[in-house]
Order: sequence, then C-alpha cells, then structure tokens
Amino acid sequence: MNVQLDRMFNENFYMPIRGSIALEAYRGYPGYGEVSVGLGVQSKYRDDSAFQYFAELQAGANVEGPIVRAGVGMIYSLTEDVGLRGVASQTLGSELFRSTNLELGLTYRFFSAKF
Repeated sequence: MNVQLDRMFNENFYMPIRGSIALEAYRGYPGYGEVSVGLGVQSKYRDDSAFQYFAELQAGANVEGPIVRAGVGMIYSLTEDVGLRGVASQTLGSELFRSTNLELGLTYRFFSAKF
C-alpha cells in the first residue's frame, strides 16, 4: 500500500511525500516499509485532455537504509477531481537493494475540491 501527498509549487513542479508498506517473506519477518520525498514535474492539467504525465525523483529510507527512487507515469482523469494513476518506478538502495515496480491507483486533486 502506498500513500503519497504532493505539495504543489506551481502547475508543473511539486514535492512528492510518500510512504509505503508491504507484506513480504524473504527477510524473515512479515513487513517492508519505506518513506521518501523528492521533486516531481508534470504536464499542465487541462480540461480538454484526460491525460496528464509526470516524472519524479525521490530520496528516502527503507528497512535496510537509504534509497533513491525514480518514476514516470500518467494520470487518466475520470472527473475534474478523480483520476487513475499509473507509475513505473525503480528503487535503488544500500546492500544492493533494487526494486522495479508497476503501480496502479487512484488520485484525488484537492485543488479542484469545492467545499
């Protein structure tokens, strides 16, 4: 499970703040976690296009030590507020840790929320 909050600097640049947890067995205990923060760049959100593209570079830590994570992806807008998010990423860390991930999830644009 992954939760990410983005601190927007402007319509193209943002700071992703991410935390992940997972179940796994190869380390001898039933869990894995990582946290990271970095810089992201994205295409401008447009009402006339359902697609928005982005790239992120993050640094953080997992249960073994420091990590660096790079990813590229896209958001397919279902509404002005909600979209499907797909990401392909690579995480490198200490102790020769390497992880390649394909992620699919939901995104919610708080900037478009009307309270």
